[in-house]
Amino acid sequence: MAPGEVWTGIGTAPWTPGSWNTIQVGIVTSSATSGSVEVYLNGSRIATRSGIRTWDDLGNEPRWGTYGSTIRDTSSHVWVDDPLLGTSRGDVS
Repeated sequence: MAPGEVWTGIGTAPWTPGSWNTIQVGIVTSSATSGSVEVYLNGSRIATRSGIRTWDDLGNEPRWGTYGSTIRDTSSHVWVDDPLLGTSRGDVS
């Protein structure tokens, strides 16, 4: 974490090792506390948070992965394939 960054965990979901998943992240940016974020996994909303700050001088850099895992002696890899950007969820479906 860079100096001045604040990470806000918004949820977790189980993963099946070796499987591909579709993840959609919707962000309403705000340098105040009126931002929001939604996360969909394979078409189902798994997390949502509103009334949060989602933008600062460092930019808007969402991250996901296997943070804080209690699983030891197992490597974890997160691959990203064909990222899409749009202004609505339908744009990236």
